[in-house]
Amino acid sequence: MQTDIDECADAPCRNGGTCIDLIGKFRCECPPQWTGDTCQNDVDECESNVASGLGPCINAESCRNLPGSFQCTCLEGWGGPTCAKNLDDCVGKCKNGATCIDLVNDYHCACAVGYTGRDCSTDINECANFPCRNGGECVDFIGNFKCICPLGFSGTLCEEAKDHCVSSPCIEGQCLNTPGGYYCHCPPGRAGRHCEFPRVPCEKGGPCANGKCTFVSIFLVCFSPFLQDKAACDAQMWGEKLRRHCSKSSRSKRGMGKCLSTTCV
Repeated sequence: MQTDIDECADAPCRNGGTCIDLIGKFRCECPPQWTGDTCQNDVDECESNVASGLGPCINAESCRNLPGSFQCTCLEGWGGPTCAKNLDDCVGKCKNGATCIDLVNDYHCACAVGYTGRDCSTDINECANFPCRNGGECVDFIGNFKCICPLGFSGTLCEEAKDHCVSSPCIEGQCLNTPGGYYCHCPPGRAGRHCEFPRVPCEKGGPCANGKCTFVSIFLVCFSPFLQDKAACDAQMWGEKLRRHCSKSSRSKRGMGKCLSTTCV
């Protein structure tokens, strides 16, 4: 009776190969990195991809064969054993709440409102284009601005002229809107800022005894047809309504031309 000899007893397979006993012989099943009858020959992994010459290396500059292994030298932006992993270039790059988009060996920052620049670190000056109108002062904020409007204007850009006549300030006459205020155009017979005073007509027998009578605002103005002596009122004499009498004995200086009275004589 014959006994089969176990050819695998002496572990003929090397480099992690598995020995399979056969009748009168054996077979080694080798790991992928080794070849040969006893797995004694190293497989050159870098020759496995003939087209690139880089074997298993993807996105690599070179492939180096090692005993039972290989080493890839990756291109910039790639990593991992076979250079198949796109490295994250966004770490710590974008500022001020920006969103980072990872590219191959690069990145792009989608900036938040109010910022610009490669890393979104520059504040945009919203006042650079002078958005405020009508002399408004522009104040820059992060992603915004504010117009400080001059008197008489309002609105986001100081574009609206304020209507000072909306409250009807003129008692009589027409209200004319002006920047920063209003003006009351009074009808005949009325005077004052709001046309609140009635004008007393300069009729015959009025306050001017010896000259022409006219009005300036709410004041009577008497024009004398002749000159008094130096101690009296000058050729043009003024008087406030319903005040004291200004007689020839008044001691107003020549050249002043103003006499605070109702009647200029």
